[in-house]
Amino acid sequence: MVGHLAIPKLAGWLLVAVVAEVLGQQSVTLEPSLPLATLTVPLESGVGSPPSYLAQAQAAYTQAQTLEQADHPGSVDYYYAAVSDSWLALNSAAMALQTADAQAWAVYHDSLARLILQGQRHGRLDPRRGLTINTASGPFEIPTRYFGFSWKPEDFHQLLVVGEYRTKRPRHVYRRPGLGAPLVVVRYQSGDGGFLREQHPFAATAVLRPAVRTATATDFRSVSIPGDTGPSLDFYDSLTNHRVPLAGRQVDLAADITAPFALATSQADQIKFSDLLLPGSSTNPAQLFFIEPYRAGKIPVVFVHGLLSEPSTWADPVNDLRAVPQVVERFQFWEFRYPTADSLLSAAATLREQLQQAIGTVDPWGTDPALRQVMLVGHSMGGLVSKLQVTSSGSAIWSRVANRPLETLVADEAVKARLRRDTFFDPSPFVRRVVFVGTPHGGSSIASNCIGRLASWYIAPAPEMTRVHQVLIQSNPNTFSADIMERFPSSVDLLQPTSPLLAALQQMPVNPQVRLHSIIGRGYPMLSAGDSDGVVPVSSARHPGVQTETWVWAWHTEIHRQPESLQAMLSILGLHYADYQAGVGQ
Repeated sequence: MVGHLAIPKLAGWLLVAVVAEVLGQQSVTLEPSLPLATLTVPLESGVGSPPSYLAQAQAAYTQAQTLEQADHPGSVDYYYAAVSDSWLALNSAAMALQTADAQAWAVYHDSLARLILQGQRHGRLDPRRGLTINTASGPFEIPTRYFGFSWKPEDFHQLLVVGEYRTKRPRHVYRRPGLGAPLVVVRYQSGDGGFLREQHPFAATAVLRPAVRTATATDFRSVSIPGDTGPSLDFYDSLTNHRVPLAGRQVDLAADITAPFALATSQADQIKFSDLLLPGSSTNPAQLFFIEPYRAGKIPVVFVHGLLSEPSTWADPVNDLRAVPQVVERFQFWEFRYPTADSLLSAAATLREQLQQAIGTVDPWGTDPALRQVMLVGHSMGGLVSKLQVTSSGSAIWSRVANRPLETLVADEAVKARLRRDTFFDPSPFVRRVVFVGTPHGGSSIASNCIGRLASWYIAPAPEMTRVHQVLIQSNPNTFSADIMERFPSSVDLLQPTSPLLAALQQMPVNPQVRLHSIIGRGYPMLSAGDSDGVVPVSSARHPGVQTETWVWAWHTEIHRQPESLQAMLSILGLHYADYQAGVGQ
């Protein structure tokens, strides 16, 4: 059963690898006389009743701890022996899993967790290939197997064992007790990682099915447990696998699907302020990312963050939604990151292009109809970026920028192409639903007051854009509108209620095949605008023609994390899937 537990903040990348200690564990010191250079796992041991399995497991575990403290690779072999013997205890005909000795259960899981950590440390475990155990008769290779993943074996670069951790985001931790060691797997990709992050964490659970020793066994290759197919280190996708076979029966699989989000948000907290406000120095260019590799038949839901924010702001709703099995079965989640100091029009153009590129890459023959049902969820300014995916510009934007046709400008073709890309566009053919969350369709007075003016002043355009702007203005006198003359408008400029470009966006027609929804914050009145979320007035957040409108008592930056918002998103996902099944909008 998936549980809910709110716990404080994860301090950093390494803390997630801390393994919970076995209850009652004693510290062990290394005996100087121990012959470390020759230690190997014995091939045979006396086997009797189930309690002797446990005694053997505890002895092996104690020896493994001793070797681990000495940083000796033999710890890998003895942790494996502890796993093997505790596995026999758990699988004994006299012990059902639910009533298995608590110590055997603890020894198996703690030994497995430490085996994974020590195996990687000493180069004996490569999750893409297998685990090497040294025995008196030579090395013994245990293969790895994978179940339910869209990830490939070559994506398993590092295994972090999930122990106790603290996190402010996400607020809820979704764990499930059961068989196996919950992990965060980290995929590293240098250079172009496609639509996956260069350092991309995801959840998995490890179950080691060891080759066990019996009274007549001559080595570890003898397997005596009915239903097991042989020794293997199995990795399960925690999202798609909930129960696994164990000695002829199905048992719950342990899981922690929140840990990857806690890990990612701890890193996101280190993003510099300059990455948000200085487009010329940003190390985070606009990019569409998949939260997991593409799965055919699942509808993409794309989350778009707002001004002075980044994708980790969606950690709570994405974590909550992925804890719902029906959502996982039907939808796949993507996210769009963009430097929020860049022009709103530029960010929208990049998302439009990358949606086209991503879908063309994963489905070049157009055989997956789910990819033609993309749903966008945009918070704050991200809602405007999303709206620009489903509207037709016509000449609405350009007519407010210049007083003559774009093609007649004195400018090189690259500059014209960039202006054409940002100001002339049709609706994306892939998007069929948009959810606006605290979106300032009518602007926000915050952008006009001293706070907005300070932010706008602080935003420094990229040097290349400054040069292009100067050449464009000088080469085309008496052509551009007053709000373009000084510089290209920033995102903050475009959010001012008096912005002519914002007025143009309000007038552009929405694709009639697209369904719209609004989630609106309230409860924080503004002197000049009435009820609001503290940043966006309710009057600005409302949009004509929406299918549903949900009002949430929340501050602007917290709207999308509220229970009412989560329930609204779940309902909208249900509507979207029902429309898809019925062929609406296709």
